[in-house]
Amino acid sequence: MAINQTCLRVVFAIVVFVVAASCGCSENPVAETPASSLVSPSGPEVPSGDETPSGPEVSTDSSVEEHTRVGEPDEDLLEVARNWFNAQELPEEGIPPGFITTDRLLGECVSSFGVEVLEPEAANRSGVYYYRSGDQPERVSAIDAACKAVLRELGILLDPSKEAFTITYNSYLEVHGCLIDNGFPTGDPPTLETFLDQPQDWTPWQQMIGDSGPMLLTSRPSSGMRAVYYDSLLVCPRP
Repeated sequence: MAINQTCLRVVFAIVVFVVAASCGCSENPVAETPASSLVSPSGPEVPSGDETPSGPEVSTDSSVEEHTRVGEPDEDLLEVARNWFNAQELPEEGIPPGFITTDRLLGECVSSFGVEVLEPEAANRSGVYYYRSGDQPERVSAIDAACKAVLRELGILLDPSKEAFTITYNSYLEVHGCLIDNGFPTGDPPTLETFLDQPQDWTPWQQMIGDSGPMLLTSRPSSGMRAVYYDSLLVCPRP
């Protein structure tokens, strides 16, 4: 009987030891690391199982600022341009693009942002502006777009249209007549209908400077047709 009790104690002790061992009870337990939280040396999360890595989440937020879209002026630049134009004495009627008044307003607006104008006095006189953009041509283009946009907002710069090109044609006819009266070379003007079809194909100065349109001359060339063109602008200014 005593032997049986001894055997029972031994068996009981063995059972207790096995149960304790199976509990994994240690002084410093190690937590299991979920597979989904593993990070590779390069940084991205390593998917577990058969999961396929997904691409970057695409934002569906429609509140993206308008000026970040292609072709739309920056709102901050627009505000600066509006403030500049509000301080100017502006024409009361709309003017087609390419006229000296709108070109001068546009050029002075761009230069008000601190953009350097080449030969500013000659540019103001002729309405033909060239800028020293340096390493910031995109900034100058953005400023130019903002100034043009405000000119349109104010109803000064007319977008190309049949009405605007008709104004241009009639103004060119006046210059053409002035050139003839003062002995400067100029070709025969097209009809209004032809001009409206291809307005870029004729200017009154075509026989002097070709198809380049008005150009900036800071001083009179010594000879040649550009010298004649320079003289003609003194007598028959651009519209």
